Amino acid sequence: MYVWNGAELWNAAVLPKKAGESLKIATFTQLKVLVYIATCGQNGVDAAAVAAALGGRITEADCADALAFWTAEGVLVSTDEKAPAPQPKTLPVSPAPAVTPAVPKPLPTAKTLTEADTAAAKKAKKTPSHKEFAELLHTVEARFGKTLSRSDQDRLLDLCEETTLPTEVLLMIVAYTVKNDKKRVSYVQTVAHSWEEKGINTIDAADKYLCHIERCEKAWNKLADWLTLDIQKPTVSQKELADKWIFEFKQKQPLITLAYDKCLDKTGKFQAAYMDRLLCAWHEDGLSTPEAVAAPKKAAAKKPAKKGEGGFDVEKYEKMVADRTPRFRKKG
Repeated sequence: MYVWNGAELWNAAVLPKKAGESLKIATFTQLKVLVYIATCGQNGVDAAAVAAALGGRITEADCADALAFWTAEGVLVSTDEKAPAPQPKTLPVSPAPAVTPAVPKPLPTAKTLTEADTAAAKKAKKTPSHKEFAELLHTVEARFGKTLSRSDQDRLLDLCEETTLPTEVLLMIVAYTVKNDKKRVSYVQTVAHSWEEKGINTIDAADKYLCHIERCEKAWNKLADWLTLDIQKPTVSQKELADKWIFEFKQKQPLITLAYDKCLDKTGKFQAAYMDRLLCAWHEDGLSTPEAVAAPKKAAAKKPAKKGEGGFDVEKYEKMVADRTPRFRKKG
């Protein structure tokens, strides 16, 4: 049973100071439970009574969580000093639980118990504190420029509970979605799950990944300007290839333009994969200018035929003519 902490109860104009200080970190459910207790629960309430009074719209478990929150904040006090009651209720079947912790039982099921315990611990860790969730919610609403609906708040809370990403990384994802003008909680969820699959789960990893994305954007903008490309939504692959050519290979505009011209001659359109084959081959051969690319062909065209390779050896013929002394035979 829970009762108000202090003599001063809720009325139309007064809210206890301690409750007012906690409002900024309280969730919607916790606020609703507080209002009910302050207006209708002067004689004390419990989770079941609150859930029933609210018409079942809030579960008994959520009500219990809200009551525990306000108790921790010092707004309510619990009159139940016999809290151990649930434990005897859980194990009434066998009076021998004292013998259960024997070594033989955990050993055969050690693997199963370990996985279960790990999952439970992970779930417990993933549940954000009221302060962390309030900070995240406040940041999202401030950056989105609007108050989130109840369904969006629930999505955000679900994301905090189901992902392994810390709150700091989630805040970076929110900033990233705003920069891309996609102010939707559903998009935040999509990006968060994508980062989690890629192992981007620390501030340092997230910062490096965002720098990579920014560099790819810069490279693509430069490439599009060089080649006068009119592609409104380039793919991730196209941006990464532009980053490879410009920032990794450090290839200049004339060489990339040459590859683009050859691509147009061959395919009739911009094809990043075809250009990549050309530019990678030139990079491996150490060719960094159009002149260097054309030089091997010119050299091959001017190179004389070697001995034994077939064809007419002009040098040999000219030397033979210069050294030959003709012989004249007399008539008769």
